[in-house]
Amino acid sequence: MQLKCCVVLTIFQFSCIPLMFSQWGGNSEGGIQLSSENAFPSYTLIENSTQTYLINTCGEIVHEWPQVGDTDLHPKLLPNGNLLYIRNNRVTERNWDGELVNQVTHGDDDLELKYEVILKENNNYLCVGRRDFSFDAFTNIGFEFTYNFPSVVDVVVELDRETGEIVWEWNISDHVIQQRDPELPNYGILSENPQLVNLDGLGYYDWTNYESFMINGMDYNPELQQVALSVRKMNEIMIIDQSTTTEEAKGSNGGRYNKGGDILYRWGNPQNYGYGTEEDRKLYYQHNPNWIKYGKHTGKMICFNNGLNRPNVGYNERYSSAPILALPMDFNGNFIRESGSAFGPEEAEIDYSRPTTNTDFYSAYTSGATVLPNGNIYITEGVDGVIFELDQEGNKIWIYDTPNVSYLFRSEKYGLDYPAFEGKKLIPN
Repeated sequence: MQLKCCVVLTIFQFSCIPLMFSQWGGNSEGGIQLSSENAFPSYTLIENSTQTYLINTCGEIVHEWPQVGDTDLHPKLLPNGNLLYIRNNRVTERNWDGELVNQVTHGDDDLELKYEVILKENNNYLCVGRRDFSFDAFTNIGFEFTYNFPSVVDVVVELDRETGEIVWEWNISDHVIQQRDPELPNYGILSENPQLVNLDGLGYYDWTNYESFMINGMDYNPELQQVALSVRKMNEIMIIDQSTTTEEAKGSNGGRYNKGGDILYRWGNPQNYGYGTEEDRKLYYQHNPNWIKYGKHTGKMICFNNGLNRPNVGYNERYSSAPILALPMDFNGNFIRESGSAFGPEEAEIDYSRPTTNTDFYSAYTSGATVLPNGNIYITEGVDGVIFELDQEGNKIWIYDTPNVSYLFRSEKYGLDYPAFEGKKLIPN
């Protein structure tokens, strides 16, 4: 394998010259394992629970926020150079120098912000969260305590950037169904209600029991006013309408698509709404659904399919994948589904993985996948703390093994021309 290290040319321009060892002196200590000329010229944002920092494509640290500390799994760099993250149930922004520029809390005792925060075009914060939900509350929506014994339900909330006030909320428990017992609440026929979430479809092969549906990531599409959700324990990605009011989000009417807070689209496990069999299942405890913004796949969706508990796969043969989906949508953003069938597509357009593209990676938990502006695929293999780029054929062309870290929730990669870097000093050390 060809390993590389860096020579600095200017603050913004650098290249790696070939050497047969990594800059840390060996793979066991991490660092750059592979860097080719086809790698995306960029800086990568990494958080390892004690440090948040940027590296260049040669693996050298060019900036860090040592005063930030634990950013609760997933910081993001905004175009203005601010670092955005959740910590201690607060949404926090710090500037390039680490100074606090904004921090809000919602003040709601039974709500915990979790995993994801997105700055909307109106400057409000869109967050994934968990609301406390009692045994009786679960029973009253038709839930049956068998393998799972959760104590929270998943929500998406929009917080006012100035006050922290909750100005919009969607709660998954408002959109559930069960086909087990007609005498219990929320009974209905699954195949007649694909817009609802099956209470008996929850997977229980996972690391936590207090979670119910476990939304572990989201993306927001401002043009469509849609939110894509990774509902991990349902083994599905789902899309909802964010143009509704909070009251409309509780029901099945209103909003741009006149479906209230019901599910507009879902993919990954059609058994959950009465279609197909286990053989039709595609997702296994996935993360990070996001709309593709660049290249030939613009408008499609990619996610990290963890592959946890994939059937008929031996322990040493486990693998993850990164499927790209062509969403069945009309020009107005309405999803198309043929009557009597599951949501399409039947198969991913391309699925980067060991069986399909000879791309070997596996992470049972955390992780992410995105498409970069040059068309490369960027992967965070979270459990091993490894991040890498693929070309469009699935070949690894850049690999970084995070030193002294064996667990990353996700990481982000930004092009050299990203506005946050304008006028900044990015000096490798």
